[in-house]
Amino acid sequence: MKVGKAIYNILSQSTDVQSNFPFNTTDYSPTGTELVENGEFDELGTDVITNGGFTGVTELITNGDFSNGINNWTPNANATLTIDNNKLKVAISGGSGYPSQSVTTEIGKTYKVTADAFIGTSSRLAVYNSADSQFRNLYADGSFDFTITATSTSTQLRLYVYDNGAYGLWDNVSVKEVGEDWTNGIGWSFGEDKAISTQALGSEEVTNGDFSAAGINLVDNPNFTDTGGEIITNGDFATGDMTGWNAGSSGDGVTPTAVSDGSGGYGALISNGVTSGNSYMIQNSVFEGGKSYKVSYRIVSNSLPLTNFLALEDYDVAIPSTVGTHDIFVVGLSTELRAVFKRAGGQPNTNIVITDISVKELGADWTLQNGWSIGDEVAIFQSTVSAYRKLYQENFITIGKSYKLTFEITSISSGSIANFEPGSPSFNTIGVKTQYYIATYDDLYLEPTNDANLTVTNISVQELGEGWTVETGWTFGDGVAICDGSGANDLLYQSSLPSGDDKWFKVTFTISSYTSGTVYPLFLVDGSFIARNAVGTYTIYGVRQYSNNYIYLRGVNFVGEVSNYSVQEIATSYLTQAVSLSAKTWKIIYSVSDYIAGSVSATDYGAVTTANAVGITEYVPIGVASNFRMVNIDGYFEGAVTDISAQLVDPNGYWTLGTGWTFGEDVAISDGSVGFITQSILTADTSYKITVKVTGNPTLLVFSSTSFYGDEATRTLKNGTHTYYLQAKAATFSITNEGGDACTITNISVEEVVLNKIFPELAPPDIDAPYIVYSVVSNSPSETKNANGDIDTASIEVYGFQDTYNKAVDLGVSVRAALDRKTGTYNTIEIQSTNYVNEQMDVNEARKLWAAIQDYSIRIKNL
Repeated sequence: MKVGKAIYNILSQSTDVQSNFPFNTTDYSPTGTELVENGEFDELGTDVITNGGFTGVTELITNGDFSNGINNWTPNANATLTIDNNKLKVAISGGSGYPSQSVTTEIGKTYKVTADAFIGTSSRLAVYNSADSQFRNLYADGSFDFTITATSTSTQLRLYVYDNGAYGLWDNVSVKEVGEDWTNGIGWSFGEDKAISTQALGSEEVTNGDFSAAGINLVDNPNFTDTGGEIITNGDFATGDMTGWNAGSSGDGVTPTAVSDGSGGYGALISNGVTSGNSYMIQNSVFEGGKSYKVSYRIVSNSLPLTNFLALEDYDVAIPSTVGTHDIFVVGLSTELRAVFKRAGGQPNTNIVITDISVKELGADWTLQNGWSIGDEVAIFQSTVSAYRKLYQENFITIGKSYKLTFEITSISSGSIANFEPGSPSFNTIGVKTQYYIATYDDLYLEPTNDANLTVTNISVQELGEGWTVETGWTFGDGVAICDGSGANDLLYQSSLPSGDDKWFKVTFTISSYTSGTVYPLFLVDGSFIARNAVGTYTIYGVRQYSNNYIYLRGVNFVGEVSNYSVQEIATSYLTQAVSLSAKTWKIIYSVSDYIAGSVSATDYGAVTTANAVGITEYVPIGVASNFRMVNIDGYFEGAVTDISAQLVDPNGYWTLGTGWTFGEDVAISDGSVGFITQSILTADTSYKITVKVTGNPTLLVFSSTSFYGDEATRTLKNGTHTYYLQAKAATFSITNEGGDACTITNISVEEVVLNKIFPELAPPDIDAPYIVYSVVSNSPSETKNANGDIDTASIEVYGFQDTYNKAVDLGVSVRAALDRKTGTYNTIEIQSTNYVNEQMDVNEARKLWAAIQDYSIRIKNL
């Protein structure tokens, strides 16, 4: 009778009854019902990443599969559109024709264009787009697949077919944004089916890193344009008379007088009269012997169209007298310090009006020794002197520093000229000359050979190494920093780094010349102390070592030259998708391609990848809920990522992970820390069969003492797959690593075990106590229902056998506790009531068995 199945179910699972039966694997057996959820740790949530392959999500082309006929496509005048076998057939008249469609795009974003093309009777098919205005061609059946970068808010796509009277077919035309749903940070961009990272570099931190920048020109009056103050008084005759001038004449010459210059001003009229007399005007103490002067004047009028009627007396220089402004350059004579403008003899009746007369000393700030004079923006050397022939300025150069000297030789007919510094080269050709040198004098001396005939100008002396501070051994040359190895630890440095001890930098420099020793950027931690001791360009990545903001270059007995020193901050950069990753464990997969250098990670918590790899799989415990992002580690990653996915591990949250526990590929992983992994599936005081696979040799991995009875040895898990029988203390199933070694667990199975020493009607012969036998004495239908009745009343006898009287009494008490007043559904049998009726004790002296015999009346639903 089916009521018996319910009785067996109740008694076999009753903890009260089981308390009378010592646990062993003979008297107990599992129910076959698995209690653990996700015991193999292989349950995953759906992929939350969209467009992980960077092929786009939203289709921008309408009716690209032509399932809606030719709608949304516009033919040009040469094209006729029809549908042929679910493809767009484009027949043309003329050289070529096309249908087109325009899609909305965002300037600067990348789009993937694909299409299937069938050549038909055409010799060529092409896709044209307005973003890059390129034609991409096919000459046989095939597919187009390329990316474009939008240059407008609207991009047109044309499907070209060629040859008059020909046709071609198109299908599956698509345009999708490659980076849809992604936000690219500094250094990230999108390519064909991938996101591309370059270094996210900040601005250049080094000033004058190529050592080409020189300081200001330290030379005063470098091109000899500066003049002294005006020496002539009333040179423009603004007083309307000859004030300041000593005017006179001889013979029938006319004494100069002030006359109108015809433009509101005045000039002096000089005339030699009808018989060619003399006419002159003088100012005293104008010149000093040996000094250079610029003499300027303007001829207002000249009665004869002839030149050189005027003279500057005693000076061997032509004085042009044609109408206009004139400049002449003279060197003062110690025998004639006056300025004497004179018309003497010559063609009679020469009347000249002169004004704006000016005399200014040239060569300001310069000292001119023998043979030097100043001309029209040049210094002139023309002499055969053997000594004291320098052109110089004093006391503006710092001995021991590096300088760049430049000057221009504008003419040279003989000899040469050189810087007076030791070892300086001589120059003897026209052009701009440059010399890099270390100063041994605080003056600049330019000295020609004694037979020279030359002019120079545009003289410049600039301190090199602008922005740099040097210690012993370092100097500067033509775009290089030079170290002579004279110091054991020679520093070249400047103060320009931004604050922040944890900042990362990219450092590059070139050893352009090498003799001995080593050189390195002292301020970095990572890689900075690796010896650089050969010609070449070096790149170093590292975090700043010191809290100050100095950029260093240290030479250790280094003899050589360094150039192109660059320091740029590199910043962590992200490729982000706005999908919230909860603070749990996620299975993340991605691939790296086109790897050049650096490292990348999925999220801030993932492992770091430093090479090309397909299908990188990480189980990443997310520390703080955040959006998904690929991390360009410290800004230093050059490569591409694609095929990104993210799935929540144990999506239903069955397991709770304590310290040191994480999920892996179909396992739970302990790093050896003290911590637990739990699931609430147990019933206190119930026995269970537990199977676990352990990989590793943990020192002490146990079923937690808070979850199960038993000593530590009973509860200790071993390497391999093993089965354990334990009785629960509480509802929580817990495995604890008590510390020591890492390991993994998986294939966890937990089944409740039930008592199997319960028998219907008759027990097996020779069975040992304790055991239970139950018997259905009668089963009567209800008298108030129809003939079959839907409620039955069964009379049950239960025999509890023990080897002592007291134990039999205790077993009887446990049986009554399990059955009396029991209701509910057991093994599909619905019990409406259970009533304890009677009990008696019996003994079998031969077998030394005592029995507690109980009678029950049970009402069951008869379905």
